[in-house]
Amino acid sequence: MTSLMTKVVDIHNHGIPIGFVERVREDGARYGWTLRTPTDERPAETAKDIYYPEGTEELTTPEGGTSDLRPRRSDEAVRQAELAEAGIDICMESVTPRMMAYGQEREAAVWSAAALNDGFAENMKAWPDRIIGVGHVPLAYPDAAAAELHRIAENHGMNCVMIGSSVQGRDLDDPDIDPFWAAAEGLGSLVFVHPTSVAKHTPGLKERLTPYHLVNCVGNPLETSIAMTKIIFGGVLDRFPNLKLCFAHAGGYAPWIRGRWRHAHEVRKETKINGVTKPFDHYFEKLYFDTIIHDADALARLVKTVGAEHVIHGTDYAADMGDWHQRPVIEGLPGLSQSDKDNILGGNAMRLIGRG
Repeated sequence: MTSLMTKVVDIHNHGIPIGFVERVREDGARYGWTLRTPTDERPAETAKDIYYPEGTEELTTPEGGTSDLRPRRSDEAVRQAELAEAGIDICMESVTPRMMAYGQEREAAVWSAAALNDGFAENMKAWPDRIIGVGHVPLAYPDAAAAELHRIAENHGMNCVMIGSSVQGRDLDDPDIDPFWAAAEGLGSLVFVHPTSVAKHTPGLKERLTPYHLVNCVGNPLETSIAMTKIIFGGVLDRFPNLKLCFAHAGGYAPWIRGRWRHAHEVRKETKINGVTKPFDHYFEKLYFDTIIHDADALARLVKTVGAEHVIHGTDYAADMGDWHQRPVIEGLPGLSQSDKDNILGGNAMRLIGRG
């Protein structure tokens, strides 16, 4: 059982602040953001999901993507009631991946990041004990991303940010992204890396991953794994050794094949071309991982592999691929001290964002 002093924190929680929706309604068309009411009937995502009330709107991004505004996404009272019922005390609220919209023109990207973050700040003010905002930045424009990271830290006290695992076909080791990494390191911001679509920028892969929802259940872990290895072998952690990085979906394939990556770093010169000469585990042991893996044995293996101090409770609420009822699973993990369980459930997250 979790100790009475421990707050259960969810680091992987997607929502759309109603303040952003209001800003889109007022001014979004100037930047390519629109609202519409879908005409097709919307089923529940799961048997326990909250159905789309009549008149539920959709947000359309400048790239033509859509994100629904059903209650689990945008009605904070509904969201908080359900999370509280699941035993979650604090949600670290971030945008849905589609809302990242990295293909926007610069002016629209800067506007939408600021509008989203200001909306999250309003949610934090309305629910000060239950919401911690996770910022969004226009990462396709790294200088603007760095500026927005500074703004939300200084104006809103937001010291966590979610980024995609790639940016319009550019990987996270691209030196052009370094201004963002420098800002994140300098501010001590926790960077939560969430997969973007590996199929979108990989010729031939989209067709292979389209059936059976493989774009998510195979593509997402693959994209996360690529991002992690690019950061390590690309020298990002040599250039910015004090970065705090957490990877979604239990790190993709990383915890299970880290030995293969370690071996490659020992025997292949290609892994050292960016001056990455320290032992592989020197870099890997800097990383953090959320818990959303849908299997208690696999979660136990993750904790054993990376250490309880590097695992953070994350649910992927409110997606159908999420699971926000992990608290009893974590509390029942064998071989862990109460302190370890408390840290996974909330202590690690609060420490990394400077609230522990």
